[in-house]
Amino acid sequence: MKWQRAAACNTDQATGNCAEVAPCNTTGIHIRSSLDRDRWVHLSNEEWDTFRDGVKAGDFDSLAQ
Repeated sequence: MKWQRAAACNTDQATGNCAEVAPCNTTGIHIRSSLDRDRWVHLSNEEWDTFRDGVKAGDFDSLAQ
């Protein structure tokens, strides 16, 4: 499974605390924390699309500190 991070996580200034995603061998996406690579969550394609669209729309901005 090939995990991918956002480009911002690959800079010298990145803390290493990044979300990583990988395509599932069947359908959907796996998502995990770079700090806990032994556990991940499977999202269906529909769940992933809804989550991604929510991030882009700022739906979770109030959670950031």
